[in-house]
Amino acid sequence: MITKQKITIYLKYQNIDNFARCANAKEKNILSDKDWGLIENLIQDIHLLKNNMVSKEMRDEIENKIKEYTEDENGLIEKLINIKF
Repeated sequence: MITKQKITIYLKYQNIDNFARCANAKEKNILSDKDWGLIENLIQDIHLLKNNMVSKEMRDEIENKIKEYTEDENGLIEKLINIKF
C-alpha cells in the first residue's frame, strides 16, 4: 500500500539510483522497490490523465488512487502532478 510517507520519500529522491545510494536505512525500510514502482505507475497515470488520454472510468480510478495514496493532501498531490515525465 502506498502512503503519504512513502510518496514523501519518493519525492525527496525522484530517481531510484539516488534513492539506492543516498537514502538512509529507515527510508529504505519504509519504501520498497515494489512501492517505488507503484508510485512511478501512479505518476504515469497522472500524466495520462492530465493529457486527457484516459476514459472516464480510468479517470475516476486514477483520481481515487491519488486521494487514497496522498491521504487527500493537496500539496502532495500538486507535487506529484508537477513531476516531469
